[in-house]
Amino acid sequence: MKVIGVICGDKWHPAADVLAGLREAVPSGFELEALAPEARLSVEWLADKDAVVLAKLNHTSEEDESPWLTAGIKEAIMDYVAGGGGLAVLHAGTVGYKEDPTFSRFIGGVFAYHPEPCRITLGVKPSAAPFPVQDSADIEIYDEHYIMDMADDSPRVFMTSASEHGMQAAGWTKRHGAGRVCVLTPGHFPDVWRQPGYRELLSQALRWCAGEAGETEPRG
Repeated sequence: MKVIGVICGDKWHPAADVLAGLREAVPSGFELEALAPEARLSVEWLADKDAVVLAKLNHTSEEDESPWLTAGIKEAIMDYVAGGGGLAVLHAGTVGYKEDPTFSRFIGGVFAYHPEPCRITLGVKPSAAPFPVQDSADIEIYDEHYIMDMADDSPRVFMTSASEHGMQAAGWTKRHGAGRVCVLTPGHFPDVWRQPGYRELLSQALRWCAGEAGETEPRG
């Protein structure tokens, strides 16, 4: 059984919602282990995780808005990935880190702002994904359209989000040392997690982060 550690739970994105969405998408043979909000992330907690999900903004918990990402925790996460681990950064996991250029570059891009929720079209380019993605029609969702600040040009963008507010990078991967980082920006509302196309995409991303899906080369 592979173990995915989950860092979640903030004022705007309750842990229960994130975990419910992840349970819809978690691949067979995987289990979730959420880090308790009051628990401090440690090297020991990371050690037995096949992948880690970051799905909360830089708040300690749903009640405590103080930052949780200390210099020591950031170093532990980056070392974990550099050593061969995988990190999936989902939706709120991109929020509140804009003033930290090191972490911004590490995950490839961070949240800048979002307009009011709206209809969004997710355009997926299977040939740009490092894991299997089914050719399918665009994915239609109603969500917060995250406007992103890309930290560098190294991410491999395989999904975009388009709305009346323009087009943004919405899904990308990058390497860090021997490990893997995947960022997916949709996911504010539970219905987004349940959308079949997005759910399958998330499932494949989790497998890739855990080192189960083989790396593919970009094709054009």
